[in-house]
Amino acid sequence: MKLYSYEENGKKFVNAYAFSKVETPNNLFDKFGRAICDIRISQDDTNINQWLVEKGWAFPDFYNSMSQSEINLLRDIGATASSTSAGIRNSYSKQLAVPFDFSLTFDGANTIIDVEQDKGKLNLPKFFRKQVNYEILKRCGVTSFKTLKDYIEFANTKCYKTAEVLENNSSPKIYQLADFIDEDGYMDFNAGDLIHVESESQIVNKDGIILN
Repeated sequence: MKLYSYEENGKKFVNAYAFSKVETPNNLFDKFGRAICDIRISQDDTNINQWLVEKGWAFPDFYNSMSQSEINLLRDIGATASSTSAGIRNSYSKQLAVPFDFSLTFDGANTIIDVEQDKGKLNLPKFFRKQVNYEILKRCGVTSFKTLKDYIEFANTKCYKTAEVLENNSSPKIYQLADFIDEDGYMDFNAGDLIHVESESQIVNKDGIILN
């Protein structure tokens, strides 16, 4: 069976397209300029976002811009991957690596990774990125935050509990991300348990003027 769309200069390519249900650019892109959309393979209409979660190669992660049907679907297929320890799910850890190991770097010149040899534990990106920021600040001599939890509290990142939102609660309680991590870097929740409050993006022209 041919699994690719075409071949060019010895490389194989797949035709795919992105789609989103939002109507305005400032809803399509997050504050980092990343497009919030689904990717589908044209050949068989496979949804790559869902496939990655189903096979255990991505964690279900939710934002308040998503519909309940989207969240329920990803929760269900993510639960299946978790129960069978598929893909990277077997390496998931609620404990952030402490102390932080700056010797572990990604070699951009050698992007081929042997999954069988890479036995390290995985954390959710939402917390790991904040841990990286915190550790860099410490290296730069910033002493305002005694612990990672202090730094996350300062970041004031808001979220909901997924279960409370899906109970059709019209006004679910809003939490801080810091409520779900202790002073030792242990995260008291599972992948998919939280719905993050998405920050507003802004459309800026070439002169730096905000257009929305």
